[in-house]
Amino acid sequence: MSIDVVQLGANVGKSSTDMVYRLFEERPGLSGLFVEPHPTSFGKLKEYYSQYPNCFFEQAAIVPS
Repeated sequence: MSIDVVQLGANVGKSSTDMVYRLFEERPGLSGLFVEPHPTSFGKLKEYYSQYPNCFFEQAAIVPS
């Protein structure tokens, strides 16, 4: 399976400024990898994208080593 969209710092996902969420609404068959470190935002992100079966989530921060 391939991933169509990768979003780093995904926040809560569903907002008026989130173009990725709009894209998933228009094309629900897409797959995505969403990365968000903040626990509260991560929980909401998973909730908002729960209707899309091809979404994967990682609670992590991307920082320089």
